[in-house]
Amino acid sequence: MGATGIPVIRRLIVIGAILTASAAGCSQSTEPVSDGLPVEVTLANLSVPVLAASNDRIFTSSFVDSGSRALDSRSLSGDLRWTTAVPACPAGIRCTLAVDGSSNLYLNTVAGLMSRSGSTGALRWTLKDVVAPAIAIGSAGRLYAPGMPFSATQLMHAVDVNSGAILWSSILPPNFDATAALLDEARAVVYAIGRGAVTALDTQTGAIKWITSRNCFAGSDGALASDGTIYVTCDSNGSSALIAYDPGGTAKWETNLGTNAGTLSPLIDGNGLVYVANVNSLTALNKDGSVAWRLAGLFRNVTHPVIDSDHNVYISASRISNISGRYLISVNNGQIVETKGLFPCGGSLLLNSSGRLYCAEVALLIYMQTAGADQLAQWSQLSHDSNRTGRR
Repeated sequence: MGATGIPVIRRLIVIGAILTASAAGCSQSTEPVSDGLPVEVTLANLSVPVLAASNDRIFTSSFVDSGSRALDSRSLSGDLRWTTAVPACPAGIRCTLAVDGSSNLYLNTVAGLMSRSGSTGALRWTLKDVVAPAIAIGSAGRLYAPGMPFSATQLMHAVDVNSGAILWSSILPPNFDATAALLDEARAVVYAIGRGAVTALDTQTGAIKWITSRNCFAGSDGALASDGTIYVTCDSNGSSALIAYDPGGTAKWETNLGTNAGTLSPLIDGNGLVYVANVNSLTALNKDGSVAWRLAGLFRNVTHPVIDSDHNVYISASRISNISGRYLISVNNGQIVETKGLFPCGGSLLLNSSGRLYCAEVALLIYMQTAGADQLAQWSQLSHDSNRTGRR
């Protein structure tokens, strides 16, 4: 950050093809058409930020000290609009930051689940008894969030997004440890995801419709297809897998992803192909669970991937085991089509509705234009885009 408070913006060298206005495959519907070279914005706080995006803003949340973090609102080009201090993230679970269609923000803090105005950063409300490892925002003024996992009793909550009032709370199964939430508004069901299993709850009453049981490690993520299929990751000793459940809770198939764990949030493209990565691979699965292709030989692939409408999957990984750095890599149909540079992207990758890709690293926000926006994707990562707020 410069002395005047204006972010320092630098141009980066791209390894491989350079994205320009005339780049092959560039979507005419993408705004802006091209950013040219990737742009690096220096942030004031020396940590990896969590990201969220509305149609015209990018929001970052960065560690300041043991008790607080900075919540920033920026233009899509990284210019600071406002900043405010918020309480630190709860210990033992990942920081969450989500944004709704009105650009209101929702984040988990040690003070409880909090909502802030996206326009000013002003506090809207705090639920001090709700510590949410995941947030799914509906289109009818509700959000859904599990409470603290690894506790004696974990609750699932429905919350009015305007007032912060809890509309209902339901007890999840013992030792379920939900770490993700998915919302199927067409079927009026919200799913809590934990340890490779699913609990389905009625969105209006919180009544449990059905429960599955698995014995995976804690930390499962999930994705929801347009046909109602729920895809859930499962890490266990020395292996990882993706499990598909139908809307009634019956397991359709389970596909092994290899002998390494660290499975990341799944993605679904407009054709229903499912992409799921772990620390050493990226795999594309057909709807029946068969492997369409697998890119193996990755190292330190620990950042949740994103996908654009041209089926380019963006990951942050290395292809060499003894090099500590990681590269931003674009993969299409199992082939590496571009290596965009030595961008660690240790915190987040985010693709907004205009097709602009954001990459977060320690004190850095990096952005560039992709070949296509993600409107055709059924799912984008971790509910961070206001157009993909944990629901289908």
